Amino acid sequence: MKTTLLLAFPVMVGNLSQMLIGVTDTIMIGHLGVVPLATANFANNLVSIFFVCAIGFFTAVSVRTSQLRGAQVYRLIPASLWHGLVLGLLCGLLILAIIWGFQPYLHILKQPEEVLSAAPEYLFLVTISLIPAIITLVYKNFAEAFERPWVPLYLTLAGVVLNIVLNYALIYGNWGFPRMELEGAAWATLISRVFTLLLFIVWLYKSPFFSKHMPGWGQMKISFAETKVYLQLGIPPSLHLLAEVSAFAGAAFMMGWIGEVEMAAHQIALVSISTIFM
Repeated sequence: MKTTLLLAFPVMVGNLSQMLIGVTDTIMIGHLGVVPLATANFANNLVSIFFVCAIGFFTAVSVRTSQLRGAQVYRLIPASLWHGLVLGLLCGLLILAIIWGFQPYLHILKQPEEVLSAAPEYLFLVTISLIPAIITLVYKNFAEAFERPWVPLYLTLAGVVLNIVLNYALIYGNWGFPRMELEGAAWATLISRVFTLLLFIVWLYKSPFFSKHMPGWGQMKISFAETKVYLQLGIPPSLHLLAEVSAFAGAAFMMGWIGEVEMAAHQIALVSISTIFM
């Protein structure tokens, strides 16, 4: 029981910390007015469809690492992690390409005109931030497969704190920074996610325990067999989460058919409930 709590608690708080970014963004963007909050709601719900799919897919990193540990085939772990990192990068780039290509057709979703006109730049920056976020997710799942969840928790919380500080500086123009409003929130998200990824890289490569499991030059190769394993492990949970998140995102888009006030109100309610659920 005690061991389970020690493993589960930091994972739970780590997941909650991801929600805290949404909570703080909602609070701080909400001070700008209804349209910016509705715009953030629309863009984040669109991006979340892809990000949640990635979360499901990259549970494969934990499963595959645990399989290799259980079989005591430690020599294959660095190469397996490399496959996860490469797939994470490709996944992030693919999402960016899809969102970028879809931007001219955002009107199909029939959102308020003020939201559609304000969304593109914010949406683009938040989508770029998914690339470091997904790679961080790979490292986080890898570390947790070794029963090392506490440091990832601290690193993730550091990213949350930085996001709050940058929001305060860039959204409102404090401490001599320009007032960037909604765009500032997007830059804060991007910078904090890059910062969190760098923390993970430094920790894992400097750690006496993990450094031996990090891929070296000779292990940076891609094999079809290992890629196939990742696809077999990752696609089912990815599709499962896609079904769930699509329902929530669809409801958010429907709020946009009514108006931006309803979109903003829905964002506040959903973030509150989602945080309690997490």
